[in-house]
Amino acid sequence: YSGNEAMRAGKISLFAVYSSDHGVTWGTPQRLLDTPDGHDYDPSIIVIGRRVIVSATTTHLNETGITTSRTMAVASDDGGRTWSRPYEIPMGRRYTSGKINNGITLPDGTALWGYTWEKNLETRERLASEGEMEEMNAVLISYDDGRTWASSRSVGLAARRPPEASGAINGLCEPALAWCNDGSVFMLC
Repeated sequence: YSGNEAMRAGKISLFAVYSSDHGVTWGTPQRLLDTPDGHDYDPSIIVIGRRVIVSATTTHLNETGITTSRTMAVASDDGGRTWSRPYEIPMGRRYTSGKINNGITLPDGTALWGYTWEKNLETRERLASEGEMEEMNAVLISYDDGRTWASSRSVGLAARRPPEASGAINGLCEPALAWCNDGSVFMLC
């Protein structure tokens, strides 16, 4: 989860809490991802065999408006007992978000992870609010246990939000993926 730490001037980091009894009790929160120059939001998890990857949308500490983000991650190959150093997953876009749903692994080992990218920030330097956003969705694909990722084609909406919802985004965000029995993948946006 994302935690805002008052004792650290509102710095937002990712934390993990573990349960060994199927969620009846939980341990003490442990800081999992703490990018020194950024806030780490909206964790997402993918399990690929024995590998677990947790990612965050990371924005600049003192950002005004919406400008850029990075996708920072940590990985564990031992069920979450130890974690890698934080690393960046290159997204190829100025601003990505919406990675709050778990990724999925197909029966053949292909890993899929949905994400959102901001269309207007591809040509503009800054957005004042989410009301200026034009969101698109795509899927990251990995064939090597999440060590490298490539992006699918993007999907968006032609429909516009109603004028009275001026604070809301346009487009699609926060994609969730499901593998279907017929072998297709379903994405809910």
